[in-house]
Amino acid sequence: AFVETELGNHTNAVEAAHRAITMSPNDLWSHTVLGVALRASGHEDEAIAAYRAALAIAPGHEPALIEAAAIAESRGDKAFALELYENADTAGTLSDLSTVLYAQLLARVKDSAMAEQLLRRSASEFENDLTRRSLIGFLHAHDRFDEAKQWLENFTENEARWEAFADLGRYLLTQRHNGRAARGGLRTAI
Repeated sequence: AFVETELGNHTNAVEAAHRAITMSPNDLWSHTVLGVALRASGHEDEAIAAYRAALAIAPGHEPALIEAAAIAESRGDKAFALELYENADTAGTLSDLSTVLYAQLLARVKDSAMAEQLLRRSASEFENDLTRRSLIGFLHAHDRFDEAKQWLENFTENEARWEAFADLGRYLLTQRHNGRAARGGLRTAI
């Protein structure tokens, strides 16, 4: 089904995904590929149903979550997109990318304080580099430069890993903060 989708043979992809689901109804990827094929062939309602089936199996399944939320947003149904992200958040299954997309949607349609809280909750996990960079970008966009710098310095001090030093050095350089501190962060990263 996935190969057929990649080749643009959406009808064949839909049929192959349906066969896969018939053989294994709880196969997460079969439902997801069905959603992709249906969306590509212009059947967005059916695609959302396929993504919902995938999310029923694994609430935070990133491809299904992001695709279903994108369809909802493109239709102007931001409430449904928020609901999808909230369900994954409640289940504790938001990925790094899903967290960023959820925070961006929150900031656009609901409350930027909630978006910031969501980013802060996940940004301190080392593997969540997208969330961390999003938090710093959020603080910067709200003219909270010193807070962004302090947060990155604290994170770098706690993690002491080259990636953290690189993020700190890059931020300091781009924001024209202390050049010596920026060079020190980048030097440590290298």
